Parts: sequence; C-alpha cells; structure tokens
Amino acid sequence: MLSNRLYYINLTLLFLLFILGAYSIISRIWVSEDAYITFKYIDNLFANNGLTFNKGERVEGFTHPLWAGLLIFLRLIGISSHPGSIVLGLVFSFAGLFISVFLYKYYKKAIFILPTLLIVNDGFRDFATSGLEFSLTFFLIVLLFAIILDKELHNPVALSTILSCLYLTRPELGIVLAYYSIFYFSKNYKNFLNLFKFGLPILFLVVGYHGFRLYYYGDIFPNTYYAKSGGGTNYTQGIKYLQHAIRYSPFLVFASLVFLYSIVKKKAQKPIFLYIEKFWFVA
Repeated sequence: MLSNRLYYINLTLLFLLFILGAYSIISRIWVSEDAYITFKYIDNLFANNGLTFNKGERVEGFTHPLWAGLLIFLRLIGISSHPGSIVLGLVFSFAGLFISVFLYKYYKKAIFILPTLLIVNDGFRDFATSGLEFSLTFFLIVLLFAIILDKELHNPVALSTILSCLYLTRPELGIVLAYYSIFYFSKNYKNFLNLFKFGLPILFLVVGYHGFRLYYYGDIFPNTYYAKSGGGTNYTQGIKYLQHAIRYSPFLVFASLVFLYSIVKKKAQKPIFLYIEKFWFVA
C-alpha cells in the first residue's frame, strides 16, 4: 500500500517537473539569426534555384542536413520555415524532456537530477526553440540512452539509425558514431547478421548523404569546414571551445571523470560513456 502511494507521489512530482520544464522552454521561444541561413536554402529550393544560398552557386553552408530535411518536409505540407522550426523545437524538446523525466525507472535514486539540470540550464532553455538543430540533437541523444537502457528496445538497427541521425544533425557527433561502432563491432564480430543490421542504416543514411553531398556540392565536407579551418586545423580555437564548454557546462568535468573511471573498469557491459551502472544518473 505504501509502495503504491509512493509510486503515485513520484509520478505526480515527475509530471509537475515536466510541466515546469515545458514552461521554461515555452517562455523563451525565439529564432536565431543563424537559422535564417538554412531558411534561405529552403526558400531557394522551392523557388527552383536548387538547395543553395545564392542562385547558381552550389555551396553547402549548413551542417545539419537532417534538420534541414525536416524543415523541407514541413514546407512541402504548407508550413513555412520560421514557424516550422519553432514547432519542431517544441516537439523535440518536449519529447526529449519527457523521456529524460521518465528515465527514473532505470535510475530511481536520481529521480529528479537529469531533468532538473536541464531546466536550470540557460543554454538548454535558450536553444530549445532557437530555429536550430539543438532540440533534435537533444531528443536523439535522450532516445539513444533510452534504447540502450531498455533491453526490449535494444537492437542494432535502432541504435545505428539514431547514431547516424545524430551525425546528420551535428557533424561532430560523428565521434559518437565512430566510438559506438568500434565498440559494437568488437562485441559482435562473430555475429554477421547483427553486424549487417547495424551497418545498413549507416550505409544508407551516412554514406548515402555523403554521396549526395559529393554529387551535388562537389565535396565531402560542408563549406563551413573550410570557412572556419582554412583547410587546416586550428588547435588554438579548439582549446578556446573547450575552455568555454567547461566554463558554461561544469557538468562536463564530472562526465569526463566518469568517462576516465569507466576506462579503468573493464567490466563495463555497455558503451563507456553511455551506461555507467554504479552512478546515479546518465553522464
């Protein structure tokens, strides 16, 4: 009887936490000026000028093809990019927040930690509906955690599909795709069927888009790579990015320590930084 009462109390508190998180997102609805770069590409596409920023110049100036593809789909059904990006931001932010709130079933000792950290984070609230790909990235990462933790949902096709979508949403998350692929192949190298299932979405989504990029834009990297790096590598700028990440996201330090700890612990049954059994919440 007491356990049932505690269950409903926890469920009520989680629901209230979700409502609070939803309000914190809605209270900061806006569209970043950077989002209008992608909007311009979509405008030109529907004006029969191709997926370009300037007519006649095939240059890929965005780095989130999956997000751009979703905005193109909304445009096809009559929703323009500005309100469409807000709608997508709300949908993916709410969905990701909802999943993160109810991850308590796996980490009951930390029932409020993850969603609370999100709600009190200015960056999360500011970019949840910014017109950019942040909300989609957040949703995919939380969904990845949920699938890894739930044995009923855990399957190679779902995992590689989400990892591939993450890469097509933010290119730096290709590191996550590469890391998890190495881990998965090392654990399943004798199971050719699972390897095939895992590799098929990567081949179709990642390799397929790179093929399109090479055909349509004439290169395997977006133009922003060359604009920011000059074709080389700017380690100094990378160090500045890391300093800003540590300054504005102190939790990153803790997550890094968890990562280093898990390397030492060779008994991990899941990807190192995705599933830490002895910690109270997902790092």
